[in-house]
Amino acid sequence: MLKHDSAPHSRVQREGGFTLVEVTIALVILAVAVLGMAASAGVLGRYSAEAEVRALAMQAVQDRISLVKVDPRYTELEDLYGGEENDLPGLDGYTRKTTVTRINQTTTGGGTIDYKVISVVVSGGALSAPLSRRFTVGAP
Repeated sequence: MLKHDSAPHSRVQREGGFTLVEVTIALVILAVAVLGMAASAGVLGRYSAEAEVRALAMQAVQDRISLVKVDPRYTELEDLYGGEENDLPGLDGYTRKTTVTRINQTTTGGGTIDYKVISVVVSGGALSAPLSRRFTVGAP
């Protein structure tokens, strides 16, 4: 006699494809990955913008230093370059302050040492800390 299975649903037939649970889990993983990449892109954009501003500020400092270094008018450096500027190219809302300090020291032998210390500082805007550089120019 032939045995016939009386319960047709007792045997599970697996067809190809994904279950609803598998699809939901895959979508959750994908969403987390996409949100993580979006957050990283935002942070990267912020760091990139800050780096660009810092590069422009440093260029403003270096431009001033270059001008002072090549100027042969040693006695007039304070009047020509000392002070504060607010019209920096590409840096709206930033200021560049140049300070010229003359040092005149008498040596033990009776001679004098004459030099100037020039300090250039760019500050303001989105800079977390002002950028500054100092250098010395000796009397001719």
